[in-house]
Amino acid sequence: MSHLPSTGSKPPLHYILPLTSMVFKKSPAGKSLDTLSDFLNSIVTNIIRRIEMTIKEIMTPHVEIIKPEISVAEAAQKMKSLDCGILPVYENDKLIGMITDRDIVIRSSAEGHDPKTDKVRDIMTKKVVYCYEDEPVEKMAETMEKNQIRRLIILNRQKRLVGICSLGDMALASHNMKLSGEVLEKVSEH
Repeated sequence: MSHLPSTGSKPPLHYILPLTSMVFKKSPAGKSLDTLSDFLNSIVTNIIRRIEMTIKEIMTPHVEIIKPEISVAEAAQKMKSLDCGILPVYENDKLIGMITDRDIVIRSSAEGHDPKTDKVRDIMTKKVVYCYEDEPVEKMAETMEKNQIRRLIILNRQKRLVGICSLGDMALASHNMKLSGEVLEKVSEH
């Protein structure tokens, strides 16, 4: 399949149809070429669909948020109860940052701060890295690699929070273990 166009575009029918003819000229007895061609085309279509999968199809929607004046201890408890490692931080209906389990460990615990008095605002990550829900999964993989992160905020085109996506979500839903492995390798380099 290395002679097909890159994953960002659909292979034109003039690539697919000769393949079906070459493969099935010697079709098993009793099976018509049309039926086998249709079968192969449905397989190719399914493969192309997986390649072109959008972030919206694999993200986790309905994201819990947290306010910046909440204590770090409360944020940690919320992460524990939700079994998550990231919470978007909202103030006045605006995304102003995010807090991760790593932020809590590195910026609060390791510094000897009191999680009951430290506020989310004091330790949150202010630079929010995100992708849009209508972008391809490959764009999310590139963004994760570039920023060396395992979880990503997902916005709609009006820049409203619509989901979160993790490296694990990408691996499970896209069925592209090679892509997920490459991203994990790049993310883990630093």
